[in-house]
Formats: sequence, C-alpha cells, structure tokens
Amino acid sequence: MRIDRKGIWFAGAVGVAVINLLSLVTGVYAADRLRVATGGFSPSVPPFLTYAKPQLLKQDIEIEDVLMSGGSLSAQALASGQVKIVLTTGAVVPQFNLSGGDMVIIAGTINKLPYQIVARGEIKTPAQLKGKRVAISRFGSSSEWLVRLALTKMGLDPDRDVTIIQIGGQNERLASLQANAVQATLLAPPISTNAVQKLGMVQLADLAEYDTTYPLQSVITTRAYLKENRPLLKRVLRGLALAFRQYREQPQSALEFQTKQFKIPADIAEIGYRASLKVMEPELKVPDNAALDLALKEIAGRIDKAKKITVAELNLVDDSIRAELVKEGVFKGSR
Repeated sequence: MRIDRKGIWFAGAVGVAVINLLSLVTGVYAADRLRVATGGFSPSVPPFLTYAKPQLLKQDIEIEDVLMSGGSLSAQALASGQVKIVLTTGAVVPQFNLSGGDMVIIAGTINKLPYQIVARGEIKTPAQLKGKRVAISRFGSSSEWLVRLALTKMGLDPDRDVTIIQIGGQNERLASLQANAVQATLLAPPISTNAVQKLGMVQLADLAEYDTTYPLQSVITTRAYLKENRPLLKRVLRGLALAFRQYREQPQSALEFQTKQFKIPADIAEIGYRASLKVMEPELKVPDNAALDLALKEIAGRIDKAKKITVAELNLVDDSIRAELVKEGVFKGSR
C-alpha cells in the first residue's frame, strides 16, 4: 500500500491553519497566568484583585490569587518570588526595602482609614475616656498607631489620659468591650456598625473622615519585575481600573462578591460595601508623600533604620504606568 505523504502533510497543514483561524476569530488563546497575593482583607478592605478576575481575564490575564492574613506574609511571598504582585499595606515597602528589598508601589487602592473608635454606651464623649482602658491588637501594630492617631485627634494624650492594652483581633476586642474589660477600641465595619446598632456601643470617631491619608492597600511589585514586565503590569492596572468602575457603578455585582467572598448575609455585605466605597481610590492614585511618611514613622518604632531615612531617599513609588492610563482616558468619568 502506497502512503501519500504529500497528502498527509497538506491535510495536516490545512488543519493547523483552520485551528489558527478559529483561534483568531473566536479569541481562543492562552491568557498570561499571574500569581498574586492579598495580605490582610475584610469587607471594608476587600481583596480587589479577586473581584477584578473577570476584568483581568478580558485583558488576557488569568490570575491565581492567594489570600493571606497579613501584609508581612504577602510581602515575604513577593520577596521570595512566590508571587509577582501583592495587594496590601504600602507600609511593607519601606519595611522590606530598608533590609535590601526592591519593592515598589505602582498604584493605590485604599489611601484612607475605614476604622472607628467605638466605646461602651456610657462613654458619650472623648473626654469621658480619661482614666479608661483602650484596646489594640498588640503593641507595635497598626492598630496601636491608629488608636494613638484617633486619641490625639480627639484631644487626648495617648500616654497620659488612657491606658492602652493589647487584647487581640477585632472579635476579641469587641468581647472585652462588652465585658467592660476595656472601655473603647478600634473596629472596622461591619463589626463597628453592628456594635453601635445592635449592642448599644457609641462611635466616638470615624477615621475615614480625617484628612489623614495612609497607604492602607497598595498594588506592589518589585522593580525588577516592573522593568521586565511593564506591558503586562499595564494590563493588570487597566483591568483593575475597569473593575473599580464596575464596583462603584454596579452595586449588585459588588454585593454578590462581598456575600460570597466573606460568607456573610446581604445586610452585612451592604455595610462592608458602603464602607469600602467610602475609602477606595477610584483612579488608583498612589499614596502621596504624607501618607508614606506616616507609614515610615509607624515602622520606625520597630526598625531603627527608619528613623534615619526619608521617603524621598527610599524611592517607594513608580506612578508611570498609572499615568499612562490616565492619559489614555481609562479613568474618565471616575467620581
């Protein structure tokens, strides 16, 4: 039996051509895969990269998102190369760069503070906190810095007027508040809202209303990865920007995400959504020097090097990709 090799070759070539043509017509091709991490999240500080998955897929990026309990863990994953992007507090950038890292902030998602100082029902004014106990998670944590900021804004001396004690996470602090082991603490929605509306607590301060900015959640990568993968990172920010627009303009989509992501009822999801809407950066603006300076001062309590260097010297931000998207009108209509 004679084998027609030319015919086989021709048929194979035609088959490949047809497959390629179908791929072009239908848009079926492999997306870039990208491993990212979110360090520290809640209904008021959601993992926006997870929400952005559908928009990122439209930018031909398929992400594998890793949710971690804190910023330091996610930053360690970035430093080790296990992930290429992290979404977490910008404070990890000076912290790691002071130790030889090359992390950089390329966008900001939350530069405000979605927290409240909540007190027991009998504490009606900040002045009534004098001589009382205020709970934080642990000494040296962001919660301590935030409590000290709020107390100062309320006209109190954190070192003289109150006793600051470490209790643990929000649930532990709320339980201590209910038991009168402490008289005030720092909470975030929806826990703070529930404490006021259902448990008879009093909100003494809303840090989201302060003019103080802080890099609470930033898009962070390494300078090496930025240099080698700039077009890819631009698509990431474009997809994230479009997801932010959807999050604001299509509340039902955002509420469904909140409900599924945190396994919470619709009314609690609504509280978390409203809180996040109040603090998110619609144009992904990078944190300004004032916000980064606060972060540097915060870590100065733990790292001596931070006391002897400035934000400008550390060169923590690269806003060039986001600036290109601004010129291209990606953020047009943000509000």
